[in-house]
Amino acid sequence: MKEMFDRIVRSLGIGRNLGWVSLDARGTTGGVLVLWDKRVLEGLEVEVGSFSISCHFRNCEEGFVWVFSRLYGPLKGRKRKELWEELAAVKGLWNEPWCIEKDFNVVRFPDETSNGRHMSTTMREFSGFIDEFELVDPPLGDGAFTWSGGEGGSLKARLDRFLFSGDWEDLVSGAMQILLPRPVSDHYPILLDSGGIRTGKNPFRFENMWLRVDGFMDKIKEWWQSYNFRGKPSFVLVKKLQALKYDLKMWNKGTLGNVSARKDAALEKLNYWDSLERLGSLSEEDRSSQWIARDEFSHCAIIEEISWRQKSMALLLKEGDSNTKFFHRMANARRRGDFINSLTVRGVRLDKEEELKEGIGSYFKSLFEESLVRRLVVESGLFRTLDSLDNETLEGPFSEEEVSKALSDLGGDKEPGPDGLCWRSGIFFGL
Repeated sequence: MKEMFDRIVRSLGIGRNLGWVSLDARGTTGGVLVLWDKRVLEGLEVEVGSFSISCHFRNCEEGFVWVFSRLYGPLKGRKRKELWEELAAVKGLWNEPWCIEKDFNVVRFPDETSNGRHMSTTMREFSGFIDEFELVDPPLGDGAFTWSGGEGGSLKARLDRFLFSGDWEDLVSGAMQILLPRPVSDHYPILLDSGGIRTGKNPFRFENMWLRVDGFMDKIKEWWQSYNFRGKPSFVLVKKLQALKYDLKMWNKGTLGNVSARKDAALEKLNYWDSLERLGSLSEEDRSSQWIARDEFSHCAIIEEISWRQKSMALLLKEGDSNTKFFHRMANARRRGDFINSLTVRGVRLDKEEELKEGIGSYFKSLFEESLVRRLVVESGLFRTLDSLDNETLEGPFSEEEVSKALSDLGGDKEPGPDGLCWRSGIFFGL
């Protein structure tokens, strides 16, 4: 097996830029090979177990550190328990974003096999492992099964998959598993596609956490009154909102910055002052710094929780509940659900960003195009006609009270239009 891995690596021809590590096959357990481009990933540490290889990586460009585990799951139930214990040890070894891949030789649910009928103990144990370590099982595109065997390939199962932690998902955008062609193996290769780097502009979203910042409303009034545009009222309103969104973006970047990083920095300072306090008494100046760090941490934790709640759209839970981690996972789940990896339009598969935009646009355009059809003629007198008062009411201009009531009926986190201003930011209309 070692010689075969050597031949595979040499055949790639990348030379000194190729890093690799292998685990030989043992009995019914297949071998494992992990390769990486040293120009992209820096290998920090490697842990080789009985069923898996785990690599501690640092991305050369972005600098973030994460863990990748590749495995070949055992066929026997007793050995599977050893696999779960081995992966648990890996999780305890490195507290970093974690991605796991390959052949688990077990499915999670009955519908992941062609002959599945009931939930087995093995399935429950696998799902229990995923739940215990709060791993994400991203959707599988282009098919439901990753393996086929038996006579004529009649048996099918989803034995292969990627799993990753919630903090690993934060590093990517719209991660989705895609089946690749299989020229020889009974297993389909799987590509974990993050959708690449977004080339479009990030849409503006009013952040409810801004309302918790002291002096925020005063700042809004100052900006709003400084804008000077001429034209029709609707034009002036649009231009003011555009200017306001720009100022909000700049203010958020300069004033709040990275809230998560600020929270971590405050916690580090708090731990420092707490450790000094354990060794002896603090001076008045030190105690003041300790309280400042504690207040900063509490403030950042609250506004971070508000931000993630808004992104998650879990509106049944109230702001102030300690559910930041839950909101985080809900927001990522929404992103996975909203992510479009590919579309088939008129029998043609589209997977590039520009193709997807054009395909979606043409589809909805066709919905609003009217073809020439013969319309049925409805005889007059079948319906009650409106009187002059009803006509005037329908055709009259909207009153301020009507608009205000319609908006107030919306949830505080809802956006009436595409400008990113939710109803809580409707305070601007009264400025």
